[in-house]
Amino acid sequence: MRVWLRRMAVLLLFWSYVWLITLNVGYLFHPLVQEQGQGNAQYDQASGASDLKQPLDETFWIRLTTDPVAFFTAVLAAFTIVLGGSTVLLWLETRRIRETAAEDTRTLQRAYLSVEPYGVHAHNERGRARLPGDKGPFQCVAQIKISNAGNLPAREIKWRIEHEFSMDKRLDDFHPDETKCEGRNVLPPSGHMIQGGIEINVREIGSTDPGELWEETDRFLYVWGIVIYDDGFGKTRRTQFCHRYNSVNLDYVWVDVRLSKRICIGRFIAAEFARYHRYGNDAD
Repeated sequence: MRVWLRRMAVLLLFWSYVWLITLNVGYLFHPLVQEQGQGNAQYDQASGASDLKQPLDETFWIRLTTDPVAFFTAVLAAFTIVLGGSTVLLWLETRRIRETAAEDTRTLQRAYLSVEPYGVHAHNERGRARLPGDKGPFQCVAQIKISNAGNLPAREIKWRIEHEFSMDKRLDDFHPDETKCEGRNVLPPSGHMIQGGIEINVREIGSTDPGELWEETDRFLYVWGIVIYDDGFGKTRRTQFCHRYNSVNLDYVWVDVRLSKRICIGRFIAAEFARYHRYGNDAD
C-alpha cells in the first residue's frame, strides 16, 4: 500500500508541474485574431491622436520562430516535460534494481533443504532380540537424511515419507499428500536430521502380502515423499524426493550370542544401494 501511495504522489506532482507550465505558455498555442475580422489588432497611442495598426495574424509557429521569448519558453517547457519523464523512468528503474537486489539476497541467503537416502534399517532389532516367544515378522524402516545447504535456519519443517513396491524401475506415479505432513522442526545451516517412515514387514515363509519386503531381483522399493519448510524469509518451500532400492540387496543383521553361535535379529538394505530415482525429485 505504501508503494502505491508513493507512486501516486510522484505522478501527481509531476503532472501538476506540467499543468502549471502549460498554463504559462498556453497562449503560444492560439493564433491572435483581429478584432474586426481581418486578423489585425489596433494599438492605441497614449495621445489618442492617431492609431497604429499592426498586423498580428500570427500562428503559434510564426510566433515561435520570430519571438525569442516565446522560443525559449517553449524550449524550457519541452525540456521540463522530458526531465520530468526521465525522473519518473529513473525512479522506476531504481525501484526495479532494488527489488532485484533484494531477490538476489534472498536467493543467496535462504535455507535450502535437500533429502538424501539413508538406507532401510532394521526396526527395534535390539529390543526384539530380548523378547520371548513368537516375535512376529521382522520389520524395517526406510530412512531419509534432511540437510540444510543454505545460510539461514529452515523453520516450520514438516515432512511425509511414503513407500511402494514395484517391478517397474521407471515408475512415474508419485503424488505426495501435503495434508498428511507432520512435524515442526528447525534446522540450522549445515545441519542434518534423520527421519523414518512407517514400518515395513519382512516376508516370512507362507506369507503372500504384496506389501511386504523380501529378497528378489529387480523388485524395487520406492521411498518417496515431500519436505515443506520456511526458507528464512517467510516463504514456504517444498522439496520432493524419491529414492529407489533393489530388494535383492536385502541383508541380515547378525549378533553373536555365544562364541560359536550367531542369530539374525533383523533385515536391512544399506544406503549405498540407494539410487535417486529419475522421477519424483523436485525443489523450489
